[in-house]
Amino acid sequence: MKTVLTGLQQSQTCLTTIKNGLQNASNQLASANIKEQLAQVQQLADGSQRLADASGQFNTGLSQYIAGTNRLANGICQLQVGINPFASGINQVTSASQKLNQSVTEANQQIQQLSSLMNSHSTGSYFAMASQLNQGTSQLAGALTTINQQVPTLSQGINQLTNGSSELTHTGNQLKTAGNQLASGGQQLNGGINQVNGGVQQLNHQLQATASQVSQMETGLNQAVSGLDKVQNGISEVQSYLSELKNSPAGNQLNIPQNELSNGNLVTSYNIYMNKNRQLTQLSEVLKADPNSHTAAKTVKQLEKDVKAQIKATSLSKAKVAIGGQTSQNLDLETLSQGDFTRTAMIMIIGIGIALLFFTRSVLQPMVIIATLVGTYYTAINLTDLIAQHFFHERMLTWNAPFFTFIMLVALGVDYSIFLMMRYRDEELVDPGNQVKHILQAATVIGTVVMSAIIILSGTFAALIPSGIMTLIQVAIAVILGLMILVTVLPIIMSAYVKLTYDSRVNRGIGIKNNTK
Repeated sequence: MKTVLTGLQQSQTCLTTIKNGLQNASNQLASANIKEQLAQVQQLADGSQRLADASGQFNTGLSQYIAGTNRLANGICQLQVGINPFASGINQVTSASQKLNQSVTEANQQIQQLSSLMNSHSTGSYFAMASQLNQGTSQLAGALTTINQQVPTLSQGINQLTNGSSELTHTGNQLKTAGNQLASGGQQLNGGINQVNGGVQQLNHQLQATASQVSQMETGLNQAVSGLDKVQNGISEVQSYLSELKNSPAGNQLNIPQNELSNGNLVTSYNIYMNKNRQLTQLSEVLKADPNSHTAAKTVKQLEKDVKAQIKATSLSKAKVAIGGQTSQNLDLETLSQGDFTRTAMIMIIGIGIALLFFTRSVLQPMVIIATLVGTYYTAINLTDLIAQHFFHERMLTWNAPFFTFIMLVALGVDYSIFLMMRYRDEELVDPGNQVKHILQAATVIGTVVMSAIIILSGTFAALIPSGIMTLIQVAIAVILGLMILVTVLPIIMSAYVKLTYDSRVNRGIGIKNNTK
């Protein structure tokens, strides 16, 4: 019920946001002045149509211009064709005038010779004729000289006219090419303007058709805002009802209508999760963590506690809850092994304590020895766990490795402790009074035997490491480490115990001197 109420509150917030958005949209549509904008679009459409008409007229004038440039280019070609014969004639006239001038010069020379001849005969009529002839040839020669002087100028003008005609022809061809390109561009421009005009006209038509739909949309938005107000009012009533229901006894139960109990889908779910007599229910839970990890074990333990706590307040308070699966099996095995280990450890410690009381005839010595053995076990097993994680990539020890390790280390450690203390008692019986000396002698004598035994046992247990069985590997490593710790720590602790529990004067040999006296 709390989740439902939270969801309804979130729905109210979302509906308020939606309603505000719709109201803003309605207000923006109302203030948009669609009619004025449509009038502007109509002006755009009219201007686009006028532009299209002007583009057509421009293309018509451009066609006339291109026709004129074509005629001009053809006239220039004809002019160049006419200039070429004229220039050729001028060249011929120049050549002929030069020849005529040469002939007149020769004739003038002959006339002068004839005049000289006539002067020698002193004939009056002939002399007058010769003078006239000589004068006429002189005039003719002068005229020919004048003509010859003007002919180069005329020839140069003709050449300039020819060159200008060629340039004019080239310019005409360029003008003709540019006119063709301009005609092509004008056609493309006319086509683009027509496409723009068509698009603007279509946009205008669509906007004119959309105007009525915008009005309908504005009306619909206002209706939607009104409808959301009603929905929010309904949700508020539902929230009020559910808030009261949550605080009532009915809020702690899940009620299913009678007609839904025989629903086919519900019966199918019964068959999946329940047995035939509907007295046993099985639910599957998939964990994110590895089923063999500590995280999965903690999750299963917490899940079991939560389920049992939750059903206490329901009609299933007397039902039995059981959790299965790989993780649950590991937990059961862990519980079983820990129970067996605890009982075995207690039995061994009690039995060893009684035996040590008998051999050492002391209360503190068995306690010190047992504490040393237990500390050695925990140190060795933790070191083995670290080695297994870093070298064998095992996240935890096998369930029976601690059990066997404890038995082996305690059994071997008790043996070494008994050997050490019995040797100490023998030294004390032979020469009583100097306990420090006696414990040092006992440790020296027993140390050789213990060191030899540890070397042999370490080699024996090391032979189990290549077996590939993780339990044997872990037990072998733990026992070897424990034996190394025992052979180092046990003599030190027992020597310190003897030093601290006896009179210092006796330890220094004072007691021996007094007894001698």
